[in-house]
Amino acid sequence: MAGLSKEERKNLGQVASEDTEIRRLDAEKKSKNKKVVKHGIGWTLVLIILGLIAYAVAANAGGPGKYDSFAQCLTEKDFVEYGAYWCSNCAEQKQKFGKSFKYVTYVECDPNGRNADPGRCALEGIEGYPTWIGPNDERLAGTQTLETLSRISGCPLVVE
Repeated sequence: MAGLSKEERKNLGQVASEDTEIRRLDAEKKSKNKKVVKHGIGWTLVLIILGLIAYAVAANAGGPGKYDSFAQCLTEKDFVEYGAYWCSNCAEQKQKFGKSFKYVTYVECDPNGRNADPGRCALEGIEGYPTWIGPNDERLAGTQTLETLSRISGCPLVVE
C-alpha cells in the first residue's frame, strides 16, 4: 500500500467499506429469509392442524344417529312436525332426536326461516309450535317425548 497514491488509497477504502456493507446486507437478508421460512412452516402446520380438526368434525357429524330408524319410520307413516326456527320448544324437540332429526319431516312455518312453507302451516291450522300432525289428522301440541311419538305412531323406539 506504500506505493499507492492518496486517491488510490481513498478508493480502496471505499471499496472495502462497500464490501463490508454488502456483507452486512447479505447477512441481514439471510436472517430475514430464515424468519420467513420459520413463519411459513409454522403457519403451514397451523393450517394442517385446523384442516384435520375440520375433517374430524365433518366426518363425525355425518355419521348415523341414535334414532335414525325411528325418525325414518315417523316420516314413512306421514308424521310431520310444524315449527319455527326461533321456537325454543322446537329446538328442544329437535335436540331429542339428535343427529336423527334429519330424517324427520319438518315444516318451517315462519316466512323468515329456512325453506319456509307458511302457506302449508296456515292450511293445517297450526297455532303453536311445535305441532305434530299424523296421517289421520292426529295432533300433538308442544314438545313430545320420543316415547309418546312411538306410542302414537306405532314406530318402535329403537336406540341404534
